Amino acid sequence: MPETVPCLSCGGARAHREPHLERFLALAAPLRLARCGDCGFRFQSPRSDLDELEGRYLASDFYAEAHPVRAAHYDDFYSHRYQLLARWTPRPGRLLGVACLDGGYQYAPLAALGWRAEVFEFIRPLAEECRRVVGADVRVSRGWDPSCMVGEPYDAAASISLEHVPDPRGLLARVRRLVRDGAPLVLDVPYQLGSLKDLTKYPLRRLLGERGFHPLFKRNENEFHLSFFDPPRLRAMLADTGWRVVHFETYQPRHPLYLSNPRARWLQEAIYRVGGWFERGPSMEVVALADGAPAP
Repeated sequence: MPETVPCLSCGGARAHREPHLERFLALAAPLRLARCGDCGFRFQSPRSDLDELEGRYLASDFYAEAHPVRAAHYDDFYSHRYQLLARWTPRPGRLLGVACLDGGYQYAPLAALGWRAEVFEFIRPLAEECRRVVGADVRVSRGWDPSCMVGEPYDAAASISLEHVPDPRGLLARVRRLVRDGAPLVLDVPYQLGSLKDLTKYPLRRLLGERGFHPLFKRNENEFHLSFFDPPRLRAMLADTGWRVVHFETYQPRHPLYLSNPRARWLQEAIYRVGGWFERGPSMEVVALADGAPAP
């Protein structure tokens, strides 16, 4: 059942539609793209409620088991990312994994680096895939509610799925309360609608039309993205929830999720690299430390 929600960043009730961007994202009615009239944050509203959202995941080909893009090991890429943790942690320990919508493959290199991942996930088949493939401790939690993760404070946290959760601000605040003071949080968040990648694709879509556009670019399942972040608003949300950003990049060389077209990888990589010079790369890699007071 579709639900209308206030701004996921500031809670404001004033918002307006952006139909031209809905078409670019291929959002179909009743799903709509809203932009907050107070803070400018973009988010889905109306959007699927939790029951409908779960059904969409279970019916999706992309989130089906063994999808060739999603269900693949990118150990070198993620191992390099998790090595960032050593800059801000004296030794490996327990890592809180926020979702495993990729089936948990992102967590595969952690054991070799000495970390023990404990994960919570909404979609049961993906949780089971993570347990089987990675051997992580995974708990199923409705709507990615972290209240099931109790015990001693975690030494770090990580996620590549912030744009998928129904309440990203609330989740960041709750994760802050679950980690020790000074613990690092590692995020990978897509920069949609303002990255050089999308600024390049948008006029091409208008020029080529729907039929000419999609043979050149993969069809993203944007109905699963409930938030659309940009660098200023991601930084602000982290600061508001008790995190201090110490690393922020929008270009990561050979990012596996952004090089899916084998015919144009050289061009994709070039666009991503140039975008990164101006903080307009396709994906925001962030490390933030739990330095502020936990958000109420």
